[in-house]
Order: sequence, then structure tokens, then C-alpha cells
Amino acid sequence: MGNKNNRGQKQLVPMSVKIAQQQMAEKEQFFEKKDAAHNKWVAQKKANHQQWAEKQAEWKQRQLEKKQAEEQTKLEKSISVQFTKEIAATIQFECIQKHYALVLNQNGDDRELVINLNFVADPPTDMMALMKVLPEYSRAINKVQVKLIQPIQHGSRAIYNQRVQNMNKLIEQLDVFPLTELNVLVDVNSYDNFQQFKLAAAFHGLYIEDWTMEYQIMAGSDRYPIDKYSSYGKRLRGVYRTEF
Repeated sequence: MGNKNNRGQKQLVPMSVKIAQQQMAEKEQFFEKKDAAHNKWVAQKKANHQQWAEKQAEWKQRQLEKKQAEEQTKLEKSISVQFTKEIAATIQFECIQKHYALVLNQNGDDRELVINLNFVADPPTDMMALMKVLPEYSRAINKVQVKLIQPIQHGSRAIYNQRVQNMNKLIEQLDVFPLTELNVLVDVNSYDNFQQFKLAAAFHGLYIEDWTMEYQIMAGSDRYPIDKYSSYGKRLRGVYRTEF
């Protein structure tokens, strides 16, 4: 019948059983945490894969749009070139008023207009006279090269400001041309003479964006490109914003 003194009292659990139960509980907690960590890792991996897939799709879409834009630009340029050649065939270029700073290079039906801006010569290029003649070419020329040479010092601030204004007017005229190619060639005494590049900042005001710029040293045969995102390219954009 049992000891009557133990009646109504909770039965004692042996210590070995308690330890086993505690170990089992700890084991279950461990596996629960492990499962939770695994599930979290799987979810994170799935999210990362989804994010990667979305970025890949976005990149592919951008590449497709870029390719389509390039093809469209190429098509538009081709149409513009053909249309301009048709117009040029109706123009008697030899009848256009001559200006010493404007040179028309022609190879078959390909034409390039070279504009020589020499602010070192005495007298310097007459910009006003040049800009009276330049519009005569505006309907028939796709390719333009501007050769620019300027002094380190322009003599006075007023002279420099006037040249800045004239460069802006030149850009306005060039924007009327159906340009497919425009190259700016700056002649300097040395690469370190940034002052001799400053007037070239005006070309950052062009409507077209795919123009190119190069420089040569003392009319040398070697030409060095100036990327728009290079140190000088960025400095010239700064000059354009502040002085043009």
C-alpha cells in the first residue's frame, strides 16, 4: 500500500532522468535553432538569387536599349549623310565667298569643312567675317574639324571675354549643321598650359554629344585625345559652366 507518509506528495524524479530530459530539451533547441538558421540561409540565398536575376535582367534590358539607341543613331546619321550629300550635289561650293580660315576638303562626295581659329596670329582670325560665310555651308556639311590655337594670355580680360562670346556664336552656328562628326584639334605649347585649352570649353555647349577633342604640341604630327571624363575634360566642363 506504500508509505502513508508519502501520500499526496509529488513523486520525485531521479536525477539521471532529469539530466536526460534536460539533454533532450537542449538537443531539440539546438536542432530548432539549426533548422531556423538553415531556413534563414535558404531564404537569403533565394532572395540574393532573385536580386541577381533582376539585376541581370535589368542589365540585359539596358544593353538592349543601348544597342537599339546606337542602331537608331547610326541609321539617323546614315540618312543625314545621304540627305546632305544630295543637297551638296546642288551647291556650287566654288561660288561661296572665300575665307582664309575655312577650308573644304573633298574626296568624291565626302566633304569635310576645316575651321582654323588662330588667335596667336597677327592679326588673329576675324571671327565676325568667318561667321558671315560659315552659314553658306550649313546645309551641305556633315563633317567638321575645328583647329584651335590660342595664346597663354589673351592680352586683356576684355579680349578674352570677346573671344568667349564669339566662340559661343560659333557653337550656335555649328548646331545648325547636320553634324555626324565633329573633331576639335587644339594646338598648345605643352600639355601643362591649360590656359591654351580654355576656349575649347565652348564645345561643351554643342547640341550633339559625340564630338571628339584632341591636342597636338607645337603643330606636331602626334595627336593626343582628351576624353570628356579625363582631368582636362572635367576642367573644361567647369570652365564652360563658369565662363561661357
